[in-house]
Amino acid sequence: PEVGTWLKFNFGQVAPYRVLYNSTSMRNALYAGIASGEVPAIDRIGLLLDGFALTKQGSFKPAELVPLLLAFRGEQNAHAWEALSGVLGALHKAISFVEPVVLEPDSEGSRLRESFEKAVGSSVVKPALDSCGWSAGRDESDMDKQRRSVIVSVAGRFLHDDDGVIAEARRRFADWPGAAAAAANGDQSLPDDLKSTVFRVVLRHDQNGEAFHRLLGEAGKQDTPQSDRVIIYSALGETRDENLRKQVLNLALDGPDAVRLQDVMTPVESVASADPEGAKLAWEWFVRERHALEKRLHGANARLLGYVISAAAGGTPERAHAAAVEDEFHDRPAKDLGRSVAQVVERIRTEAQLVERLRSDAKDLLAALAGAEA
Repeated sequence: PEVGTWLKFNFGQVAPYRVLYNSTSMRNALYAGIASGEVPAIDRIGLLLDGFALTKQGSFKPAELVPLLLAFRGEQNAHAWEALSGVLGALHKAISFVEPVVLEPDSEGSRLRESFEKAVGSSVVKPALDSCGWSAGRDESDMDKQRRSVIVSVAGRFLHDDDGVIAEARRRFADWPGAAAAAANGDQSLPDDLKSTVFRVVLRHDQNGEAFHRLLGEAGKQDTPQSDRVIIYSALGETRDENLRKQVLNLALDGPDAVRLQDVMTPVESVASADPEGAKLAWEWFVRERHALEKRLHGANARLLGYVISAAAGGTPERAHAAAVEDEFHDRPAKDLGRSVAQVVERIRTEAQLVERLRSDAKDLLAALAGAEA
């Protein structure tokens, strides 16, 4: 584009304020500048974060956020991908709680989450993954490695049903000798920055529980590095099997397979963050097992219980759920954690506002995503 075709306020992001561009022509010019790379990386990030913050606040319609997200197709900057990953993750969580949108009478409705994954996955994530690949290049810089790691991670969420992604994840999982063996032999067939994505994709398509039980067995080995153990616990909740998810949650309780105290929140967050069904399951489990959990954590740092509460309660961004969490701790207060619980409730209500805005704008958002897919 010619110099002067776009104008950005707070250039260089030097001041702590948000900018709302009401002019469609100004926005389109900025999006063209993002796509071409003419807008500097720090300002591309600023436009993205401003757009998302104003969407949550209500000044920017969710449907208007779509062309901004799509402007990042071809993004090469690692820091921009970090910011994009955060925004896409938060939107994905919120959109997952929006019911199917009925566009025609008697139709089953279109799932907003599936349309969101397809539009962003095909337009932004797939080209980036095809460009950078799964494996490190010979002279890859630290920034290139960071960018590739983030892109693969995002692909695990937005391309989890892509045949190529599934095949690559399964191949790498099959070639992986196991955490302990890999550490002992210096095996790099599955680098640390790919493990979480590979495990999650494989678990999502694990029909018979074979991958789940292999990973659980690896986590239980004494010579498994602690870093690998945490990655495994963080991924196990991605299984689609409800009974296996319950088994993951119970890892936080006393028992032969119990996680270490410092990791007690990890399996809970793994299930709660997987999808709406996992979030509901994790909260119901917490209410049911709260006494046993508090008994196990008795004498430990109170913050450990606070982390578990945040993980178990924070997965469902609904006002009714916020009220249920308040009621749970009103009737049975958590010692020394009143402020932590209040912060969790406030976060739930803040996220619920975004879900409500997405619901109210669902048809326009679905139309914008359909246009992106086309």
